[in-house]
Amino acid sequence: GFKGRTAVASPQLTLGRCTAIGVHTNLALAVVARHPKVEGPLTLGSFVCPASRFYVLEPRFDAKASFNESFTSVDGTGRMAISTLTAGANGLAALIGYISYKGSLAEVAGRVRLSAQRSRMATATAERTRLNAAYRLGTRKGTFDLVGNFASDNSTLDPAMLDSVTVPLASAAGTPIGPVATSIGTAIGRTASRFNAAGEIRIVNFPGGGAARITSADVKGPNGARARISGRSGVTFYWPRSLLRIDGTIDMAGGGLPSGRVILRQPRPGGPLSGVADLEPYSANGERLALAPVRFGPGPGGATEVSTIALLDGPFPNGIVKALRLPIQGRVGKAGAFAVGTACA
Repeated sequence: GFKGRTAVASPQLTLGRCTAIGVHTNLALAVVARHPKVEGPLTLGSFVCPASRFYVLEPRFDAKASFNESFTSVDGTGRMAISTLTAGANGLAALIGYISYKGSLAEVAGRVRLSAQRSRMATATAERTRLNAAYRLGTRKGTFDLVGNFASDNSTLDPAMLDSVTVPLASAAGTPIGPVATSIGTAIGRTASRFNAAGEIRIVNFPGGGAARITSADVKGPNGARARISGRSGVTFYWPRSLLRIDGTIDMAGGGLPSGRVILRQPRPGGPLSGVADLEPYSANGERLALAPVRFGPGPGGATEVSTIALLDGPFPNGIVKALRLPIQGRVGKAGAFAVGTACA
């Protein structure tokens, strides 16, 4: 056996498609049964895989690891602190936690338990995020995969991601269903601007692109708003094309949101939706709106056809209506483009 210390300083170490820059370490070193073991601090200026947009800035590890005789494989654990970590369209800032790692220097896998003060997942940001997940990092090919559980506080969703819902609702302000449409649109915007969420996440990142998938999630927003995503593949965001795919069930209630269940299928990212929404009657500003099942289906040019029948009770110009029947058929395109009255209902 052998015991001693080793200090390493290197301006740059290249591993396949990834590079460690500004490496500094001062480790206790021992050789036990011909296996080198190290323990101590390891700091880097950065660890970057530019081809896959994977960047780790100013990481520090309190490492405890063992190697094989030829130093080609590693097995270790330790605490970590990282200034920022970016994987494609996702990022974490000011994170601390625990990491395990095992494998060859070309591909290492393990688990992370971490907490970050700020985070971004695709088009959503959060003030605080916790993550408990398994990961795999391939330095030879520049790949990164992660699957596990997350929880985020004070999250915000980019309003543009909801344009296909909120834009038609806002445009209905001058119609007979205007009070209800305005109330629903306001509730959706309020919930998306400040919510907590917890669920299951999968991330894949590789040269040229990647995806982040929420396979299930519980969402809680202001004034008791709540929603749950479940079933099938969930909600997936793809980069760099910024495409969204919804393939699952959304249950919602409270906080001014319509109560009900929406089941959607989307065979490909950015493509038309199919499914049905069963919503309870909704009341706002003296108006009550009841909808027959809202049906979604593929339309021309990649649009989504929407059809339902509305029953309206409440104020109307120059009077009041009761059980006014309004067949509704329309079409929602990309980026919130829409048309109403596309066919006779």
